[in-house]
Amino acid sequence: IPIFIGSRLRGLCEPPCKKGFGWDISGPENPHLPFGDYIPWDEFPEVSEQGFLDDGASTLNELFHRFPLSKNEAIRSIMNQAQPGWIYGWGDPVTSNDFGDVHKYLWDTFQRLLFNETSQSSKFDILPVLS
Repeated sequence: IPIFIGSRLRGLCEPPCKKGFGWDISGPENPHLPFGDYIPWDEFPEVSEQGFLDDGASTLNELFHRFPLSKNEAIRSIMNQAQPGWIYGWGDPVTSNDFGDVHKYLWDTFQRLLFNETSQSSKFDILPVLS
């Protein structure tokens, strides 16, 4: 399962991150994570970046021991459902007509962001349902 090391992808900058050192601090309302309409990123485990730098093996072992197997299975299910959204297409890039869903995921995200900018609606009002 994906594990976040530190808070940078959530748009934060906690130590050892330093403001202005190649990382835009966008805030939690604008994370650096794609497809928030399809993937509930808050469900994924996160470990301290500093803890990982200090002793990565112990930090990960602690996470693995305290992370419930049922939640692990739920996250794998989420990733399996969202898998087509990471694929542009199959086969020859010039002649193939077999497309993945990345274009749909990007378009849906664009529409949600545009809708939110104009109406200030909650993103949860128009979430697509994963099948």
